[in-house]
Amino acid sequence: MKKINNKTIKSLTLGTLLALSFFPLITSAQDLTTQSQEAEIQDVDGLRAEFKEYTQSPSTKKIKFEMILKSNIDSDRVRITWTTAGANVFEEQKGYTIEGTTARGNIAIRKGETYSIPIEVTVTGSAVNELFGKAEAFLAESTYIATVRKNYASNVEGEVLPITDAYSQSKTQNTILNIFVIIISVIIVLALLYLGLKLFLKWLDKDERDLNQSL
Repeated sequence: MKKINNKTIKSLTLGTLLALSFFPLITSAQDLTTQSQEAEIQDVDGLRAEFKEYTQSPSTKKIKFEMILKSNIDSDRVRITWTTAGANVFEEQKGYTIEGTTARGNIAIRKGETYSIPIEVTVTGSAVNELFGKAEAFLAESTYIATVRKNYASNVEGEVLPITDAYSQSKTQNTILNIFVIIISVIIVLALLYLGLKLFLKWLDKDERDLNQSL
């Protein structure tokens, strides 16, 4: 039987320590992923709701969500309220007044029509996030309320979990585009430096010719 030397023991020990150090990170990522849930919807016959989640932007970390209202009533006063919690923020966007973690807006609805009510958040880090949307339609005799709630996890890079194929493809395309932009920028800079050097040498040569003529 071959003896295990000290070098082999050190290598095995180092490998074990490295594996153990990565294990909490892997476990943490898995735990966060399990926190992402399907959207919860509560509505009434007069105001039906659906929820849609779009692919996150890999460059800005913005993600668009959408409440879809199917109206069976007429109302000129429908108050839309979005609230968020976790590592994300509302950016300024059309149709809303943003106050910290709350976005408010107003619309009018008609019976038989369907309305799309989008909202965007920028994810800023690792957390279990919550987005809650509420539509309140006010009538003279009653108030109709529809709500949507979405819990989703994000990693330290601000990426929504779990990572989807659509996001991975978009991230790859964004990386390729960034590399292309860098290459083009470098080419332009080199071309400008070349032209600048060429003009400088031409100017320098002209001064020498003028000096020789004057002598």
